[in-house]
Parts: sequence; structure tokens; C-alpha cells
Amino acid sequence: MNARVPPSVFNAGQALDQVTQAWDQEIVPRLTEYIQIPAKSPSFDKDWSANGHLEAVLRNAAAWVEAQKVEGLKLEIVRLPGRTPVIFFEVPASSGSAARAADSVVASAAAKGRPEQGSTPLGGSAAHAV
Repeated sequence: MNARVPPSVFNAGQALDQVTQAWDQEIVPRLTEYIQIPAKSPSFDKDWSANGHLEAVLRNAAAWVEAQKVEGLKLEIVRLPGRTPVIFFEVPASSGSAARAADSVVASAAAKGRPEQGSTPLGGSAAHAV
């Protein structure tokens, strides 16, 4: 169980202000840019690879992750022919006992895109879009 941080060390009001500022100035603009990219899944865009929108989304996400300057971050965009790209990153554990020093956090996300509102997959029905 995690120990509670004493109020003398953690200022909740200051933390809220910092998080709110980061949300408004950094996160919302990136999300706004993201939703402007017409990245659609292969089910909705047969030319997804040539159009390059999924690739743009992954490059932007990778640039954002790298800009966080997380110590020890390893990031890779995995590309296989005919498949949507995947972003893979790993961060080594940063605290704890020496036995845990080899632990790390691994995350990945596949670029699948999204359908347009009210659309169905190529040659599909509304039941397939769910």
C-alpha cells in the first residue's frame, strides 16, 4: 500500500492548477489536432496506407511521448506490410529495490483509426459497424 503524502509536501491546490494548465495548454490542443486528421480504419478506407493518415497519427503520438522526456524511454513504431502501424514503448522502473530494477512498463497502441459518424465498413452493414 502507498503511504500518504503529508500536506507539507503536497499542495493539492497547486497540483490542481498545474494539471489544469497542462490540460488546457498541452492536452486539449493535441486532441484537437488529432481529431482533425481523417484517420479511418482499413474497414472504412481501403486506401488507408496510401492516404497516410494513420501514419500521421502515430508519428504525432510518438513525437508527443518523446517530448515528455521520460528517462529511459524506448519507443518504436512497428510497421508490417498490409497492417496498420503499432506504437510500442517501454519505460524502466524508476524506484524501488534493486530486485525491481529490471521491471519496466510496456505499452502499445495499434492505429486502427475511426469510422465517420453514421458510416458502415466497406461493403458492410450497420450491424458490422458496432
